[in-house]
Amino acid sequence: MGLSKELKQADLNLLVTLHLLMKYRSVKLVAEEMCLSQSAVSRALGRLRETFSDPLFIRHHAGLEPTDKARMIEVQLSSIINEVDDLLADSPFDLASCNEDFVISAPSLIGCYLIPSLVVQLIKFAPKCSLQEVQSVSYPSRLLEDGTVDFVLHNVPIIDKNYYCQHLGKLHINLFVRESHPLANRQNLNIQDLKPFPILGNLVERTKNSSYESPITTLCEKIGGRSKPILRSVQLHSLFETVNQTDSILLATSTLRKDTLSGFSLKVLEVDQALIPPMDMYLVALKSKLKNPSYDWLKEQIIENVKNICS
Repeated sequence: MGLSKELKQADLNLLVTLHLLMKYRSVKLVAEEMCLSQSAVSRALGRLRETFSDPLFIRHHAGLEPTDKARMIEVQLSSIINEVDDLLADSPFDLASCNEDFVISAPSLIGCYLIPSLVVQLIKFAPKCSLQEVQSVSYPSRLLEDGTVDFVLHNVPIIDKNYYCQHLGKLHINLFVRESHPLANRQNLNIQDLKPFPILGNLVERTKNSSYESPITTLCEKIGGRSKPILRSVQLHSLFETVNQTDSILLATSTLRKDTLSGFSLKVLEVDQALIPPMDMYLVALKSKLKNPSYDWLKEQIIENVKNICS
C-alpha cells in the first residue's frame, strides 16, 4: 500500500511540536526545548490547527488546555514519537543516503566562490542532497525561524540562545573601476577624489525592523553630495557592465577576482583602508537544525570555505 498524499506532504517536525505541547502545555517551554523562538512555535501551532481542523489547545491562566481531539491524537502520537526516536538513535548517520534540500543566504560576491565549492562536496559525499542559494537579507531571523533558510552568511551577529552564530573572519572591501577611469592610476585617494563619481554595489534586501547599514550606504554618507548609490543589484554582470561603460565606482569585497569578472578588466583603487573598514562575516543557523548530522556536516563545509577567503 502506497503512502497517502497527506503523509507525503506532512512536516513531521510539527508532530514533535504537538507532542511537546501536550507534555509542557506551554509555548515558552516548548520553544526552549526545541531551541526555537516562541513565535516560531506559535506559527507551528497555527499550522497544526489547520492540519487537524481543530484548535487543539485552549488558553487558560494555568497554561494550554488540550481539546478532546488533541488528547485523542496524543494517545497514538506518543508511541509513534518514541518509536521514531529509537529508530533514529539506533541508525548510524549515512551522508551518502541523506536526502536534504539545503537553503543558504549569502552575499553574491561570497556566494560566487562558496556555492560551487559546496556543490562539489555535495556531489562527492551527499549526491542525493540539493542546495539552493537565495538573496542576502539584512534581517534574516524570520527566514531562519520559518525554515525558509537554513544557513545565513551575515555581517551582523545574532545574539540569541536559540541561534548558532560563529564569527568566521573579516572581508576586506575594495573599490573597483574600469582601466580607463580618471582615478585608475592615482594613488592615496581621499574622500574628495571620490566625490564626483557615482557609486554602485551589491544589493542586500532591506527587511522590516532592520537597522542594518551596508558598507555602500556608509561610504556614500562619508563622501557626501550623493545621498545614495546610483545602482545596487544582485546581478554581478549588471554591476560589472555598468562599471565597464561608465566612470562609476564599484564597491565590492576583496573576493572579487579576475576569474569572477568573466572578461571585464577592472582595477582596484588605492585608497586609505580607514575609509572603508573590513566587514565582519558570521555564519548563523538555528541550533535545532544543527542537531541533524547532515546540517552539521554542511555547516563545517561552509566554515572551512569562508574562512579561506576571510582574513
